[in-house]
Amino acid sequence: MNKDITRRNFLKLAVATGIAASLPFAGQLTFASNPTYPLPSPPSPVGYATNTFMARSIAAGVYVRASADRNAEVVGYLREDQVVLVTGKVTAEEPQHNPVWYRVQDGFVHSSWLQPVRIRYQKTPARFPKNSFLTEVSVPFVDARWEPWFGAGKAYRYYYGTTFWITSISEDDAGNVWYKVWDDRAAGYHYAPARAMRILPYQEFSPISPQVPPDQKRIHVDSQTNRISVYEYDQLVFELPICTGDWYKEGGEWKDYTTTPGTYRVLWKMPSRHMAGGDLASADGFDLPGVPWCTFFSSSGMAIHGTYWHNDFGVRRSHGCVNVPSEVAHWLYRWTTPYLSADVDYQPAKNKEGTLIEVI
Repeated sequence: MNKDITRRNFLKLAVATGIAASLPFAGQLTFASNPTYPLPSPPSPVGYATNTFMARSIAAGVYVRASADRNAEVVGYLREDQVVLVTGKVTAEEPQHNPVWYRVQDGFVHSSWLQPVRIRYQKTPARFPKNSFLTEVSVPFVDARWEPWFGAGKAYRYYYGTTFWITSISEDDAGNVWYKVWDDRAAGYHYAPARAMRILPYQEFSPISPQVPPDQKRIHVDSQTNRISVYEYDQLVFELPICTGDWYKEGGEWKDYTTTPGTYRVLWKMPSRHMAGGDLASADGFDLPGVPWCTFFSSSGMAIHGTYWHNDFGVRRSHGCVNVPSEVAHWLYRWTTPYLSADVDYQPAKNKEGTLIEVI
């Protein structure tokens, strides 16, 4: 029996599903040099500023090699979702777009196969937000279930950094607190243990550089080099490797999912989106709940958003969107206009209000 603690109405999202995804952070941030005015602090992806961190294997049978070389002897394998300790980074010659390898206990793993993560179990807060609230998974992964108890069937596995709207809280007979999670794609609900979900405070929605006029902010996306550059007053704030769209074979035919070049503006934002597309039985199908910090810039669904299903930035491998590390997506979500508050699940931009995005 579940004891209902709170129950709040939740506005169903009234926006079409955007195309997205590709198969967190190995690339290098480049900062502005000698700026003419104080620039905002750049985002800090997990594992960027340190050589020791935890990471999750994103697939089964990931090779552990004797050295940081794609042709080196295979000395072990990682299971899917196995969490390992990374104790160093090595920059090799290959692959050229992402030459970073991670040192693990028995050898080296190419960074593309490991998602940097943290393990932060949450205490049950004494008070909850009055309305529906946004949470972020704070552990490598957690299983969401169809009912609020651990014996219920698994609906999805949620991964570190994914974001979800919570509509109510309940407690099972063992005293475990569960969040009722809204699934915006299925228009239904899942349940996840509260200890694995961090409530996002209001300050993590506050605008970055609100003093800069909207027309003095712009984002440049280069789909040839797969890099994103962020500017204020034509001063480079930072740039880093990304993933843009590619061609995929579906039903025996090649389909164009490249990120379409053009000049755009931010059209709407969503802090969480369940993205899915293609034949899920094929290698190119995807079903990704909780894609975080989505900044949409085209009516076809192209967006800049966080990424948890690969760590291989610098190549084309998405279905039209711009994949960035989730921390970078969060920073851009706060930096771009229109600005959103903590209790807004979907915000369209007014006429020419959205930040300029150039795609080449």
